[in-house]
Amino acid sequence: MKWYVLRRLGISVLTLVLSTMVIFVAVRLLPGDTAQVMAGESADAGVVAAIRAEYGLNQPWPVQYLQWIGHALRGDLGTSAGTGLSVAGALAARLPVTLELAVLAVLIAVAIALPLGQLAAVHRGTARDYLPTTGSLIGLSVPHFWLGLLLILTFSVNLGWLPASGYVPFSQSPVGNLSRMIMPASVLGIGLAAVLMRQMRSAMLEALGSDYIRTARAKGLSERVVVGVHALRNALTTVVTVLGLELGALISGVVITEQIFVIPGLGKMTLDSVFSRDYTGLQGVVLLTATAYIVINFLVDVTYSLLNPRIRVGAGAS
Repeated sequence: MKWYVLRRLGISVLTLVLSTMVIFVAVRLLPGDTAQVMAGESADAGVVAAIRAEYGLNQPWPVQYLQWIGHALRGDLGTSAGTGLSVAGALAARLPVTLELAVLAVLIAVAIALPLGQLAAVHRGTARDYLPTTGSLIGLSVPHFWLGLLLILTFSVNLGWLPASGYVPFSQSPVGNLSRMIMPASVLGIGLAAVLMRQMRSAMLEALGSDYIRTARAKGLSERVVVGVHALRNALTTVVTVLGLELGALISGVVITEQIFVIPGLGKMTLDSVFSRDYTGLQGVVLLTATAYIVINFLVDVTYSLLNPRIRVGAGAS
């Protein structure tokens, strides 16, 4: 187990290093000039050159990259060219908002997907299978922006039950926080639930057709134990993998949802950085989300090996 974890950790570190290179180059390939945007369209060349020198934009890319990485390793992600504030401070303020949204979305998705996926697998070929499967197909097909606008129109405009947008910290008002986060979390959670439900159904069907399930039934174990313990544990290996990948996607892909509901998270910061050509801010956001994605995948690999010991045994043998 120790060597498996060390091997996966080494791969994760290498992936992160390569990701920083891709992030650095990709951000600088975006159209537009950060210095020109900061100086304004009417600024003369001298002002633009001074801004480039101040932010190190006039140096070769390898030098800029090494300086960025060196400061990032010390926790200094630079100063935002758009706001003049610390990028690390802005990320620290916005990350909890996006994390809360992602966690709520995952809770909603798991609460919907696991029981429905298990129900559909156990009752394969019946209405209890067709209805959840059809619902998951609809959930996959509905765009997030359309569902978000529909929820706002229904629960805010027509019924007046929930605020249409905005954000209130949980520490300031738990009720106000949840009332504003439930709709965006539902938008993300419904899409994620559709993916997880289909994976759960497929994994459960495979598990229920295995030899060990037939052996468990032959021993006289109750159907509740066979399905809820033996089949479920093996089915969860696939679901955990998908959930880890989707959680990383949630953290990095909430741009549209946060924009619709005016939530000050990483998604909104990403859009603001793109519009203002803020290299430093955009690099910080993408680096944070890439790191979160890699860390989540590492934890998923470790969890997967705990659920299925054959994974780490095979890795050790190879």
